[in-house]
Amino acid sequence: MEVGHKQKPAITRSSGAISTESPITRIFGGKLRSELKVAGSKNSITLEPYQPLQLDIGSPQVNNIVDALKGLTRPESMQGDFHSPRGPKNRATKQVFIETLPPVLILHLKRFHYDNSSKRAEKIWKKIGYPLELEIPKEVFPLQLRNKLAAHGGFPKYRLTGVIYHHGKSTNGGHYTVDIRRHDGLEWIRLDDTVIRRVRGEDVAAAGSEEDPKVLTSALEQHNLQKISSGNMFEQIDQDEEDGEDEPEKAWSQVNGHARSKSTTSAIFNGATTSSKSPSDRQSPSPKASTKDKVAYLLFYHRISG
Repeated sequence: MEVGHKQKPAITRSSGAISTESPITRIFGGKLRSELKVAGSKNSITLEPYQPLQLDIGSPQVNNIVDALKGLTRPESMQGDFHSPRGPKNRATKQVFIETLPPVLILHLKRFHYDNSSKRAEKIWKKIGYPLELEIPKEVFPLQLRNKLAAHGGFPKYRLTGVIYHHGKSTNGGHYTVDIRRHDGLEWIRLDDTVIRRVRGEDVAAAGSEEDPKVLTSALEQHNLQKISSGNMFEQIDQDEEDGEDEPEKAWSQVNGHARSKSTTSAIFNGATTSSKSPSDRQSPSPKASTKDKVAYLLFYHRISG
């Protein structure tokens, strides 16, 4: 039993509880609170775990993840024959809140839905805005927790640390790329298979738009010109570390294409090498890296306060 707002009792149970915690559940796991209200009866509350928090983005009212988070807690009228001391056929209302938040919050944008008219799964193409720093809106918390957070320093804040994008029109496959914030928080790295390059935070916040499409095209062309003979594509980075370059920035300079005097693999990834081949010998960039069908799919936020 739980005593809630205005001393009203509620029956609380857990569903899908994990018996043994792991580093995964401690880092990424939180709990949702589902409240079922039937007139004349005690509220029924179910706590259930989540790791990625799935957000419905199909509604026309959802233009960004704050809208989607608020939509998660929108009350829903339940159909059915609900009994209470007042008799049968009572109205029931279900509402979902966030009970606990993890250190790393994964937001899963539900990009795929079943279309009744076409009788098949289709991709939702709409752009969904997301900030580099996110304050969780108060509406997603149950009333008691909302008041407690407001009285003790405000609502939790998160910093964006990674974005996974989906490329392609098919709901059964496609190509995935990722933007990830460096550990020092100062810049972002974009990974598209073996093409690794730096991007600006503003471009990440702009739903993954490219700051200059020619940059990616050039990087892909240069990458296709090079045939990597070594089995370990990061051999140069590893070798520098073995030679005593234990400073993180020196290793990262290799990844970012700032090799001191050698034509390293990392420079190839970032389009920083030259080739003796003629323009007619150049291969066209891979079509899977096209940004025309690129949308944000998974967002990773790291908790910074609250």
